[in-house]
Amino acid sequence: MGNEVETCGLFWMNGQAGTGKSTISRTICRRFADEDILGASFFFRRAVGRDRSERLFPTIARQLVDTIPGFDSHLNKAMRNYEKAEIEAKGMMAQFETLVFEPLSQIPKLGSGSLLTKVIVFDALDECSSTDDLGLLCESLSKLRSLESIRIRVFVTGRLVPELAKAFEDLERKEVKFRRLELHSEFKEETERDIAVFLKRELQGIGRKNGIQEEWPAAEHMRDLVSLATSPSPLFIYASTLCAFVDDGDSNQIGNGRSRIKHRKSPLKQLRLWLEKRHNASQLDQIYRQIFYQIIFGTYDEIDDDETEPIALDGEDIEEFFDILGSICMLSYPLSIPGLAALLRIDEFEVIRWVRGLHAVLNVPRESQDPVEILHKSFLDFVTSENGIGIMNIRVDPQMVHGRLASRCIQVMESKLRKNICEVDHFGSIDLEDMVDLSKKYLPSEVVYACLNWIHHLSHSDQDVINVTEIERFLECHLLHWIEVLAILREFASVPESIKALRQLMMNRSTSLTMLSKDVERFISAYGSIITTAPLQTYGSALVFSPKKSQIRLRYWQQRLDFVQSVEGVEQSWGRCLHTFSSSYPYSADFSPNGDRIAVASLGGEERVWSLATGVCQHFIDNVCSWRHNIKWSPSGDQIASLNPAKSTIQLRSAKTGSLQ
Repeated sequence: MGNEVETCGLFWMNGQAGTGKSTISRTICRRFADEDILGASFFFRRAVGRDRSERLFPTIARQLVDTIPGFDSHLNKAMRNYEKAEIEAKGMMAQFETLVFEPLSQIPKLGSGSLLTKVIVFDALDECSSTDDLGLLCESLSKLRSLESIRIRVFVTGRLVPELAKAFEDLERKEVKFRRLELHSEFKEETERDIAVFLKRELQGIGRKNGIQEEWPAAEHMRDLVSLATSPSPLFIYASTLCAFVDDGDSNQIGNGRSRIKHRKSPLKQLRLWLEKRHNASQLDQIYRQIFYQIIFGTYDEIDDDETEPIALDGEDIEEFFDILGSICMLSYPLSIPGLAALLRIDEFEVIRWVRGLHAVLNVPRESQDPVEILHKSFLDFVTSENGIGIMNIRVDPQMVHGRLASRCIQVMESKLRKNICEVDHFGSIDLEDMVDLSKKYLPSEVVYACLNWIHHLSHSDQDVINVTEIERFLECHLLHWIEVLAILREFASVPESIKALRQLMMNRSTSLTMLSKDVERFISAYGSIITTAPLQTYGSALVFSPKKSQIRLRYWQQRLDFVQSVEGVEQSWGRCLHTFSSSYPYSADFSPNGDRIAVASLGGEERVWSLATGVCQHFIDNVCSWRHNIKWSPSGDQIASLNPAKSTIQLRSAKTGSLQ
């Protein structure tokens, strides 16, 4: 792939869950890095929050600086007319052109006249949360084939989900050449042989490490294991989880003094237990059920003989274990052990001793600040299925867990949030980089998580048991503190939707919260553009100039900036004017079909799109045309058309990203 001259520029490998796509991607990255062929890589991972397309091409560009000689100087030239914030605000296509394609197009040929070859790897494209961008992304990547002075090859993996399949079908319709490999069907026999080799090598290594002298595993056991791992489909996830289960070598313990499982177990007994407990469940169900069976019912203590009864967990231990496990499964993104412990308000030791019992299905990092994450999505599907784990009617109930997490988020915010939480010494605008530094210094991971996700968890919990009193108490003291933190985190755009979701939850439950949420929507709409650049103005101009009879003013006036005593000329109630937008010489304007945004075209070729919920400018595009042009939304609200009568041209852009279509 790396050295073929006539190969297509884009290679897509797809396969079902567990077939080893990511393993192949990592192998390709290691091998091509050793051969100095790897240009860059990006591994999408929804479980760790690495699923957004906004950071894709900035990340790729940073890596290309290190792997392609001269790329850095051409990148600097391409970026010289933009501030960092402008680059981050650009749409994906514009980022691709500015950060990747334009600098690559300036790379000269090698001295011999031959072409430098580099491979860029994108793994798990199906886990990209911006599914609307998949078509644009694939089209962008296919353009790299047109570069004349450097040869760029792109390797993509992903499950055959509808959005990704459509993206490649669109490429076919446009006669863009690419190669496709269906891993689960085209190489089934080879994959089965590879799994057999993998199992034999790994298990024999476990045997040597533990001083097992006999021939192990026995031939008949090996045949059974290979059959289990490859029928009905060859699954590397089965083989790797089996080996992790058998090689249970951590010397720590899980459980407590009342009922504990020694975590150093004999591989002989582990393998025997695995084979004894197999049944007619699916491949993945079998591997996960066996892990839970051992945790719940215990295992034999190594120092005793096989006649000793295993030690089972009691009810309290089971509840604690599944509380932690359920939280890991339902988090919006994974947290480190300290962050998870702080969010759940339990000791770190309690988290550590339980999660290490799940090392076969969780990535439990050695570094305490790294996140604990689920290794494979199929595990989440298993523990949350209606049938449960198949033991004692136990299952992770998503609604129940979301309810607990919502309550714990509120508790964390109540204990941590305060005015000027980052101890800023002025009330004016804060640079983007300074905001990032402040958030890292003053906002622990559990506080960030709680502020971003408490309403999400509340919305997904059992609506019949929502604790309205808890929510009222929190908002009475900390509403403005929460808004300040979201502004510092650059997540202010999420406030309107969060407040709208909260209002819907509170209807018919709390009249006062329903009224407050409506008032907050006006507050955010009127002062969002100020708060996003100067978060402390939440307590300054935003609060001070709110109408005297507004809920915000009446409830939170005591939280105003200390030097403010009284202000004259403030209206009694919210007026009819929702926003005042500033644009140089506006020429044409159009509202989006659902009325949530307005697009404005100005003389001189500028375009801006404002959110009517926050008043914040979402997109700014310069040099659309040389002078005047008209602007129009598509009926779906997904695109914006720019009409230039002088040149008889129409540009079509993504309303979400600003990218040219």
